[in-house]
Amino acid sequence: MIKFLHWILLASAIPTMGACSTPSSNPVTPPKSAAASPGPSTPAREYAMEFADEFTRAKLKKNGEYLFCDQAGYLTCFQVTREQCLQELTPLKNNCLDRSNKKFPDRLTNEKEIDRYATYFSVCMMLQHSAAKDTRELGACLKNVEWDKAQRDRSLLQ
Repeated sequence: MIKFLHWILLASAIPTMGACSTPSSNPVTPPKSAAASPGPSTPAREYAMEFADEFTRAKLKKNGEYLFCDQAGYLTCFQVTREQCLQELTPLKNNCLDRSNKKFPDRLTNEKEIDRYATYFSVCMMLQHSAAKDTRELGACLKNVEWDKAQRDRSLLQ
């Protein structure tokens, strides 16, 4: 059985999904006075968040395994080819989507919730994939991986 510390090492190596989880990755920073009080929700804001929620769930369903299998460092740590990685992760994806949707059953209404959903999905994928591996070596390897954020975005949006 994998020791708790090794799970923590794996989890600490997970790529951050924040930059790709909403349609706009360069939000405009409002003046400090506006930032302190976001004001009432508007229909446009609600529709934008509804779209972001649907978009995130749909893209992870379609391309979730590619977020990992298109990363050279991930492939090196797992000692697999891209094709082997896809064969190993594709069957795990639906379970992780089901778990993520169960954990976050309601509409994701802000960027923080979308990031949490995507991170939960990512943790699930990595932990399931690593379950049959030597996690001590794998965790150390993943901790040193430089995640290519541009590739992550391309993989998600394909």
